[in-house]
Amino acid sequence: IIGCNDTSLMESLDAAVGIFSTTSPSYPILASIEYGEKYAFLKGREIIKNISERVERLKFSLTKHGFVFADVPDPFKICVDFGGMGISPYQAEKALEKENIFSEMNDGRYILFMLSFATRNKDILALENALKKIISEKSVKNTYQPKDFPDIFPERAMPYLSAVGAEKEYTPVYLAEGKIAAENAGRFPPCTPRIVAGERIGGDTVKFFSENGDFFGIKDGNILTVKEK
Repeated sequence: IIGCNDTSLMESLDAAVGIFSTTSPSYPILASIEYGEKYAFLKGREIIKNISERVERLKFSLTKHGFVFADVPDPFKICVDFGGMGISPYQAEKALEKENIFSEMNDGRYILFMLSFATRNKDILALENALKKIISEKSVKNTYQPKDFPDIFPERAMPYLSAVGAEKEYTPVYLAEGKIAAENAGRFPPCTPRIVAGERIGGDTVKFFSENGDFFGIKDGNILTVKEK
């Protein structure tokens, strides 16, 4: 599966993957791996120390602005508890993407940011400034409600294997309410199904898949459903 934020690049990306994807060893790639290991060996301690200190300064600064962070021992991970701050993580994610900042994971409450040895001080500063901007945005502030990830139990309309083996059709998500799912679908990460094959699709599930996000079981805005006779 290839992910790309710009669909106009998909054709070129597919071609590039076709060129470089192989079961045979690629010596340029092997050389780059060895270089990365050498770089980590020679510079690793210095980089980890610098990023750890910079992240601690970021957290100290943002805590004074009302930010809440999950306790993560890994200095290369910054986990913001937007739900605990009363802010919709989905709206926050959209606002960050407008600043060209993309998170590693959004689970409906926490947004996780991943750093690396290639992360520069100015990258961390850009993240800090973007987060400060979010806290002042009225469009995202105090919009978080528990319904953002409700504890739902969809109706079981038919056995799982019967739904998987039934005749199927793709249905636009916005028209899928009341239909029976023919395969599992959900958000990734964390890859937990929101709807399971054989369950009836409800309004909350339609709304869930209408949000921006990375989903499995959803193709071009359509969900696979049991074909009605």
